[in-house]
Amino acid sequence: MRKNILKSRIHLKIGIVFVSIFIQLSPLSIAASVEPTVSNELCQLNTSLRQDVGKKSGYVPLWKCGYVDKSGKTVIATIFDACKPFSEGLAPVREQEKWGFVDTTGAWKVMPKYSDAEPFSNGLAAVKLNKFWGYINPSGKCIVEHKYLDAKKFSEELGFVQGKDSQWNCINKSGKLVFRIKGDINRINPFSEGLCLLQRSNGAVYLNKKGEAVISDFYYYSHSFSEHLACVAVLNSKNGNYQNTFIDLRGNSAIRDSFFRAGSFKEGLAAVCKREKNFDHIGNPPYPFGRWGFIQKDGTFAIKPVFDDVGNFHQGRAQILMGKQKLCGFIDRTGQIIVSPIYRQSFPFYENAALVLNDEKWMYLDLNSHLLFRSDADICGNFHNDRAIACYAIHSESKKRAALLMKRNMPLHFNYDEND
Repeated sequence: MRKNILKSRIHLKIGIVFVSIFIQLSPLSIAASVEPTVSNELCQLNTSLRQDVGKKSGYVPLWKCGYVDKSGKTVIATIFDACKPFSEGLAPVREQEKWGFVDTTGAWKVMPKYSDAEPFSNGLAAVKLNKFWGYINPSGKCIVEHKYLDAKKFSEELGFVQGKDSQWNCINKSGKLVFRIKGDINRINPFSEGLCLLQRSNGAVYLNKKGEAVISDFYYYSHSFSEHLACVAVLNSKNGNYQNTFIDLRGNSAIRDSFFRAGSFKEGLAAVCKREKNFDHIGNPPYPFGRWGFIQKDGTFAIKPVFDDVGNFHQGRAQILMGKQKLCGFIDRTGQIIVSPIYRQSFPFYENAALVLNDEKWMYLDLNSHLLFRSDADICGNFHNDRAIACYAIHSESKKRAALLMKRNMPLHFNYDEND
């Protein structure tokens, strides 16, 4: 298998165009968690409405956002015009186009003065002051100077920043340079299990914490390591089609079989797809592509591939999509359906609760599949730090956008993986 992976490098350039088209056209490109949808919708819609509505001031209130607890009670008032998930006890919220941070009671901990902000990770949050990004600690003290064009969240004590020369570098939590990254970069994933995934236009590479390439660029649109294995995409030397397999931390083949599509291991199981029919790479591939199930780390099926789509396991439960109407439900680790597929949209269990959508109404289920509460919000989020986002549309355009989101059936995987 290792030999086949090496051969796939020869075919990599031939397939790049096809994979780029596939990724753009694939219906499986919807975020697997609702928070990016919330923050992106609020920010992008604000920008477009400045032009559409013609407000010279540039400020058009579109949403009222706050947070609820697991009883459905509003515990942080819906007074913000944008918000993001809680992390490490704090959440980024926007007031009058300036971002700051509140705690789980809604009290300001970092006053709003930033043009953008991301949730805390490893004790630091990336924040944008005017045009440049830096990092602050939970008290709001600037730890890493605001001098970067972009900044990623810290993971395993290291973060990635884009300098004014557009080059990406790795820094530590004091802002000291650890290593530079040369060449073109499409995407950098945070460190996971000691390695970071660097995606380039002609493939990908795994770097260690010294910046050394320890697994060379054989793979395209691969995933970060999870539970000591990584799902990687390789080219089939016979037909030029992409397929997925798994490698260990040394880059060796860990599972003999390959799959049409696959996700990372979560809770000892990985979602994989067995193709049922061929499709033209250049055309829009039919959805679903095949049947999804779950494998164990020895490559054997723990749950047979009988579903149209699946999500990763969280708290012993995984989303499924099946039936003519492509509706969502949940299964347990044995593959038994514990929540019937009756929901238009569903999201993974976080903190003993799962967000689902039915009849254009958001609701939350507990681990026993019982209803926790129904929400009257237009857009909701998963629970983090015992708080979930609740957003209400207050402008005609944001109401239209929220209505469109609710009517959309949502495939379950985000590029066959989830950013937890």
